[in-house]
Amino acid sequence: MSIGSDQKKIIFNLQEEIKNQKNNNIDICSSAYSYVATWGDNLGLENIKYKRLNLSNFFKFNLIKLKDLFGVFKCNKYTLNNYNKKNYRKIIISSASQNNFNNKGSYKDRYLNINSNEHNDILFILVDTNIKNKKLDENILILSRKENNFIEGILFFLKSFFFYLIKNKKLKNFTHTFNFSTILAYRLQDQLDKVINFEKIETILLPYEGIPYQQNILRFFKLKNSKIRTIGYDHSAPHSVPIHLMYRDGAPDNLIINGKSQKEFMVHYLNWPEKKIKIAPSLRYLQNSNERFQNIIFFPWKIINFKKIIYNFENYLQNLPNKFLNHLEVKTHPIGLDPDIQYKLKNEIEILIKKNKKKFDQKIGKDISMFIGSTTGVIVALEKGIEVVHICFDSLFESYSENLWPNIEVNEINNNVFTYKLKNRNTFLTFGNDEETFKNYYIN
Repeated sequence: MSIGSDQKKIIFNLQEEIKNQKNNNIDICSSAYSYVATWGDNLGLENIKYKRLNLSNFFKFNLIKLKDLFGVFKCNKYTLNNYNKKNYRKIIISSASQNNFNNKGSYKDRYLNINSNEHNDILFILVDTNIKNKKLDENILILSRKENNFIEGILFFLKSFFFYLIKNKKLKNFTHTFNFSTILAYRLQDQLDKVINFEKIETILLPYEGIPYQQNILRFFKLKNSKIRTIGYDHSAPHSVPIHLMYRDGAPDNLIINGKSQKEFMVHYLNWPEKKIKIAPSLRYLQNSNERFQNIIFFPWKIINFKKIIYNFENYLQNLPNKFLNHLEVKTHPIGLDPDIQYKLKNEIEILIKKNKKKFDQKIGKDISMFIGSTTGVIVALEKGIEVVHICFDSLFESYSENLWPNIEVNEINNNVFTYKLKNRNTFLTFGNDEETFKNYYIN
């Protein structure tokens, strides 16, 4: 069976899983088992792997469960910063790190490409963020997690455990409720309920990823005021199997995406009503961007299998004709989870490039982009007219297939290495080029 057929099986299995959850009166809006992100460890993915695809074992599935339960200890101390309790009509819900703030306390959203001090009529709600700034723009509300001491964490864990155990009549329903993602969603809801004037709000916009707390907050605002218009923005180019965006309870009224290939996929495979999806130019990917993609090897956020990458990269080079490629530069991930391993891998790949120097020529060699692991950079490079080489840790969840994405021409070199070309450009991404794009297409 082809990779594309197996990827369709993943999609249909998730559809069936969500249907079963609804039949069992499970809240699929906030359940961590309804959210499946194919690029990392999460309960939804391990549940699908273990129970439906036979790709995981009992031990690993329950190890992920235990890690998630440990996260419940951290959900107690979510606090709000003080802010000007002005009656805002527009709200943006996003996330941030310290790097997104300047020394004056203004916030630059990396997904929407806007600054808080240029939009004083919008309240920016930033989730799960620890910021050191003593001064912030008055239109910034931060929900930050403070460190628990051990006793506080234990008491909160036990209190939550018995509360949700009594609330849910079935043990199966309890497991969908008592986990980090779901309890975080309810904690954020409770905090916002203390300070927001729901009657004045007209629009909520958020960089949308289908995370349980996002689904729950959007539903919560709609329950408070049904006239609020909720808008999600899929800020990224599509993953190979983007089932984290499966349409379910709590989805925004409208979802803004950047290309018709993506829209066709979401309507056909992810159950989105066509009328809810809008196509607009990207806020994140711009025509005048100076970011270079040609002749670079891009690393993922996490190096899962060091040896597999070395083996497949060397095998790929050895099977090329001489002078086939332009020289390749290695780029580690800017916020990689494992910087020591990233630099070690970079050194090993640079050694292999020198060892196979006959395969490269800066004058006549082909320009490519090379990506490792799960990434949406593949699509961005293709839309810029560059041929892509993709080395996968797990091709089932990471590689792009023509079955799901008919506008991509795929050549399978081996089980873990693929080359891609785009048949027609501007079908996945419409690059933004106008400062008024945000006002014209998104918030208004």
